[in-house]
Amino acid sequence: MHPTKCPVLGVVTHEIAHAMGLGHEQARSDRDQYVVTYWQNLPSSWNAENSGPYKIMSKAYGVGGPYDYDSIMQYGKNFFSINGQDTIAAINGAAIGQGQRIGLSKGDVEQVVAMYMQMKSSCSAGSRFSGERGCKDIDASCAGLAACDGTAHYTNCCACNGGIEYQCFIGGECTPRPPMPAVAAGAAGCIMDITHKFGGHYPCVFGNGCDYGIKIMCPHLVPRMYTSVPANGMNRLPPTINGVTWNGICKPASSGCQFEKV
Repeated sequence: MHPTKCPVLGVVTHEIAHAMGLGHEQARSDRDQYVVTYWQNLPSSWNAENSGPYKIMSKAYGVGGPYDYDSIMQYGKNFFSINGQDTIAAINGAAIGQGQRIGLSKGDVEQVVAMYMQMKSSCSAGSRFSGERGCKDIDASCAGLAACDGTAHYTNCCACNGGIEYQCFIGGECTPRPPMPAVAAGAAGCIMDITHKFGGHYPCVFGNGCDYGIKIMCPHLVPRMYTSVPANGMNRLPPTINGVTWNGICKPASSGCQFEKV
């Protein structure tokens, strides 16, 4: 697979890694030493013993070695959440983030090599990590973008924190992510409506496509609503005030609210 020609490269790599013998990182039998699982935010039928992708694998390879938070087999902090809240977090404060699906981590490669060396002693990694990441635009219209404006830009364009990010190898392709241009419509232009990704379970799910935080103020609401979204914050549910959820945040242009860079 070419590192920039498949828009779901990381997902495909994750599944191929399963076929090669890798299990989910958070399913290691020693995982409770490294992460905490918030079962109340996961489907009620899932548990550590017998159900779901968080089930502990008692014979998982690599147990006892370093826990790899950057593994492509590690789930993101809110994967499969039933309420938008985090489902897993690192005990030591390490960043789990959204669960990188860019490519195999250094630890993943080392684990595969260690597994297959037992069958063929000459097994080794064919490429070396450069320690850098590149990015490929999904849409040709992203070239020479003057401003980031709307969900399409934040999804498709590297300059707007979108595109396809990939691991770089020594001697291989590695196009760095360009600096972000201006944001159309001010900070309001950073808001991404990603409701469609959640199968109709929520009326509004949004994200911040910009590399800076946003403060949202809605003085026309009673009581007044104030909230903030961190830089590159994704999969956010709008706040609820007096039992009413403010879903207008997904449509900032018609919300009547003020959006400021912080």
